[in-house]
Amino acid sequence: MTALSSPLLAARQSPARAKISEQYNNSLHPSGTGCKPGSFDVECSNDFETATVTFSRHEIESQGKSDCTLEFRIVFPRSRNSSTRRTLDATITHTGELDLHSRESASISRDYRVEGAALTSAIDQRPATEYFDNSGRQRFSLRDKLGLTYTTSTGGDGDGEDVFVYRLSSTLELETSRRASNAGWFTERTLVFDIRGRD
Repeated sequence: MTALSSPLLAARQSPARAKISEQYNNSLHPSGTGCKPGSFDVECSNDFETATVTFSRHEIESQGKSDCTLEFRIVFPRSRNSSTRRTLDATITHTGELDLHSRESASISRDYRVEGAALTSAIDQRPATEYFDNSGRQRFSLRDKLGLTYTTSTGGDGDGEDVFVYRLSSTLELETSRRASNAGWFTERTLVFDIRGRD
């Protein structure tokens, strides 16, 4: 049996994928009025390639906004003998429901930044803002895709990991001509961050 025909050896030769740090809860660095402590929960899949952020229901005051920034550390193993260029695709999906009163409108803007020494340059992407003008309850689903190429560093025997950081920011803004202490609200809001390496 040749080395290439051995499933065990072939598996060992396959490059390990980049994944969300298993210590993700310690590196989220949440900031903004929309992700105060206790207002959201984060769970990762068993392979640490998908993170699901669930936000609790919250109202937005008239002429107000709710913003949230979370950071996800992406770790990837160093190469054994030489540096290697790899590609990573990320999909960020925002879903939920909002309820607007008459003479109210809302918008959702997103901003994604990726930083790390392994990247040729930092990435800053701002998808087009989504606007909502119809009153009543309505569901929304926004999906953004971001691809990047990174280079693994050499670590002698291949031990050790390198890191880059995805910074995911979103702003929910409400505009109204009504005089009210509480206006429209968002509920069942979920953010799903999914990464897939193309090795």
